[in-house]
Amino acid sequence: FTSSGTFTVPAGVTKVKVRAWGGGGSGRSTSDGQYPGGGGGGGGYGESVIDVSGIPSIPVTVGAGGLNGPGGSSSFGAYLTANGGSAGGAGTAGATGAGGSGGGVSGAQIAIPGSSASPGIVYSSTVVEGGNGGAAFGGQPVRAAGSPAAGITGSPGIFPGGGSSGCTGSGLAAGANGLVIIEW
Repeated sequence: FTSSGTFTVPAGVTKVKVRAWGGGGSGRSTSDGQYPGGGGGGGGYGESVIDVSGIPSIPVTVGAGGLNGPGGSSSFGAYLTANGGSAGGAGTAGATGAGGSGGGVSGAQIAIPGSSASPGIVYSSTVVEGGNGGAAFGGQPVRAAGSPAAGITGSPGIFPGGGSSGCTGSGLAAGANGLVIIEW
């Protein structure tokens, strides 16, 4: 599932394996162009084998990647939830933005939180870099476009569930959407 919907349990199926990634958080920017924003946190990852005997259907929610905010949570009914990463902090005059926290997981047999993002960096008065976006399970962190020379524009998170980088300009990028995979 790349978008929310309903899983209809096939006839004769009694157990399913579910893997879910929450959406990535958004990196943030700054108002003065000199103190960059932090990256967004990666979405959490959860995995479970679930007994679905006698259950006709189960709602599936897929969390959207955040844009100037946190990522959404992905879930398989009430069985497991992979939370989205939090947004990075905005830079302010004199201070860089903090990195967002990775999303947690509830109800899963295997739970791997998303990685936290890094804060913005000031190398010198003319060289700054938005914070790296945090990774979700199986993904990689992402750096701001032009890093480390400028970091003016944010880079989108890596699918599924990666957080986007921070930046110094108006080019905010979204965290990556979540994902739910069901196997039987």
